[in-house]
Amino acid sequence: MTIECATQSDLEIILAWLAAEAAAGNPTFHGNRNLISKGQEEGELFVLREAGEIVAFALGKPGEIAIQETRPDRRGKGHGRMLAQWGIDRARMADMVVIQGECSPSTSLGFWKTMGFGEMRPRYGHNPWVYLLLPKPLPVPAGEPVEVLIRVFDQDHLYSDEVPVASEHRPAAARDAGGVIHLAERIIIYVPNLPMGHEVSLEIVVNGERLFFDKAKRSVAAARGVKRDAGYEFYIDRILPHA
Repeated sequence: MTIECATQSDLEIILAWLAAEAAAGNPTFHGNRNLISKGQEEGELFVLREAGEIVAFALGKPGEIAIQETRPDRRGKGHGRMLAQWGIDRARMADMVVIQGECSPSTSLGFWKTMGFGEMRPRYGHNPWVYLLLPKPLPVPAGEPVEVLIRVFDQDHLYSDEVPVASEHRPAAARDAGGVIHLAERIIIYVPNLPMGHEVSLEIVVNGERLFFDKAKRSVAAARGVKRDAGYEFYIDRILPHA
C-alpha cells in the first residue's frame, strides 16, 4: 500500500464515490466537494492505494484534521488507521507541535481517541474536536545543570491563582557558556480547553527565579525563546538569556 498526492484522475474517482454515497442517502463528504477539489489543486489531497486502487483519502495541511474518508467497502480493515498514522508522522516531519481538528462526522470521535487524541473544547461548530501533542526530545550540550519550571495556563491565571495551571513541566536542562539554557525536551505551550477569545500564557522559572510570566504572544516571550510552528501554536526549545 502507498500514500501519494492525489492526481486529477484520483480526484474524479473520489468525487464519484462521494456522489454515489450521497445518492444512496449515506453520510458523506459530498457537500465538501469544492473544498476537496481545491485541496487537490493545492497539493493537500492524499490517497491511500491498495493494489492500485484508491481505498481512502485525506485532506489537510500538516497538523490539521480536515477530511479523512475510507471507501465504504474497505472500512474496518485498518486503512483509516494507516492514513491517520501517516498524517501524524507527516506533522512530525513538518515540525508541528499540535494536531487538532473537528470530528466530522461526530461518530469519528472514538476512532481518533484510539489513535491517541484527546477531546478538547470545540473551536467552532457543533461536532467534537480532538488534539494530539507532538513532543520532541532535544540534545543538551555540556554545560551547567539548571532547574527549570515551565507552567502553561489560560491568561486568567495571570490575574488570579484560582485559575488552574493547565500543564507543568520540569525538563532536564543545562546552561551553555553563552547563557542559553538548552531543554532536554520541547515544551508545548498549549491549552486544549482555552475559552474563546482567551490566550495561552506561561511562566518560566530557572533556579527559583521567575524569568517570564505573561502571554505567549508577547514580544518579550519571543526574546526568551518562545516560538510558533506553521499552525501558529507556541513552543519553546531553549530559554534565551536576555528578554
